[in-house]
Amino acid sequence: MQRATSPKGDSGARRSLASDSQGAAYAEFLIAFPIVTILFLSLVQLSLLYVAKLSVRHAANRAVRAAIVVLPDDPAFYDGEEINQVDFDEVGGAEPADLVFGGEPSAGRGSPRIRAIRSAAYLPLIHLAPSVTLTEEVQSSIRTAVAATGDSFVTEAIRYNRAATSVTFPERPGSDDLRERFGPRELITARVTYVFHCGVPLVKRFICDAAMELGLPGAGAPAESRRPSGFGRLDRTGGPHSDIARGLDEMQHAELFPGIAPWAERGRFLYLRAEASMPNQGAGYRYE
Repeated sequence: MQRATSPKGDSGARRSLASDSQGAAYAEFLIAFPIVTILFLSLVQLSLLYVAKLSVRHAANRAVRAAIVVLPDDPAFYDGEEINQVDFDEVGGAEPADLVFGGEPSAGRGSPRIRAIRSAAYLPLIHLAPSVTLTEEVQSSIRTAVAATGDSFVTEAIRYNRAATSVTFPERPGSDDLRERFGPRELITARVTYVFHCGVPLVKRFICDAAMELGLPGAGAPAESRRPSGFGRLDRTGGPHSDIARGLDEMQHAELFPGIAPWAERGRFLYLRAEASMPNQGAGYRYE
């Protein structure tokens, strides 16, 4: 009787395969590359978000500086509007400020004084706007999330700012109660609320919110379908005192808030807010 034995070649091949290190670097690269890439993209998006927060803070400073000059100014320069007051619901005509940086004259919501104050806040936010109306090509491009130039960018940036920027005046710093009338030497607080567009692929999905979660016009979903999500907020519940609810309420005072619909169809966003306070510089007399 013959005893069955395994060939010596089989055991040698198994030992050779177990000790074979060829291609290890390639395999390690495939494992590490996605992690490093996501980390890099996250740093890019967070850096852009940090720059955006500084820009919104600067916009609030410009808004309050404009307010303390514009509010008490001669009504003759503001279609006869009374001093130290604004009207967010008035439908304004085309203003000279509409032509700044190649824009086109267009009517928007708000009395002449609030529109003049908004124009001061728009300038620092120009570079934050999406380069063009969002398309799938733009959504998948890192270059368009970081830099954009040309006439089309300027035109779309102005249009986006009119829809995505709100300038309001709380009763006091941090208050949810807004006002439209002011005293001659009263402390004025200007709040700028901005809908920041997150444009870096992949990571924007877990850093920023979908448009329907923020209740943006044109998001394609009713407000009651929003679900809490996102990153970096203390209160994301969507309740009456959450950042999302407060941001959405303040955006109702934007010049052309429904105009954000072309961008809201796709994309991810965050509400950014900043405040600045200064005393009203106007005298107590009336202009004749």
